[in-house]
Amino acid sequence: WTPPSNDGCSAHSTQAIRRYEAHCVPAHAKGAKSVTISTTSLSGTLHGLQPKVGYMCTVRAYNSVGPSHWSNATLVTTGAATSPEAPKAPTIGAGGNLRLVTWPASADDHGSPVTSYELQISNWWVSSTNTTSIFNGQATQYLLSDNDPVLPDRD
Repeated sequence: WTPPSNDGCSAHSTQAIRRYEAHCVPAHAKGAKSVTISTTSLSGTLHGLQPKVGYMCTVRAYNSVGPSHWSNATLVTTGAATSPEAPKAPTIGAGGNLRLVTWPASADDHGSPVTSYELQISNWWVSSTNTTSIFNGQATQYLLSDNDPVLPDRD
């Protein structure tokens, strides 16, 4: 957005614009939530918007006296969801026959909640295309045991 042509104060005033507030409301989607951000810059990122939904967005400015009226609304349609960001590398706890493998959840689901994680094991001397899937689910941990598939020994 662009700043208002008049911030409501004289050139010698201390009532310059302090922040902006942007608000987006779903145009027609049932179940979609409205999203509001507050920022001091002329742009901002709205988190929590649903994919492929039209939102009516408005913005207003604040100075030390208070808020302006809301701007005219603009229709913004979000894009399709994409696959999530890769989680960070897993860690494996020390132990004997059982080892807890944990990994943090994906930091960004790109508009569609993560439904499962797949854990694969491979030895560094095995080509990256030769992996074994040992887990597929929603949890972010797995207890690795002697009953899991065995990888080839290093020759």
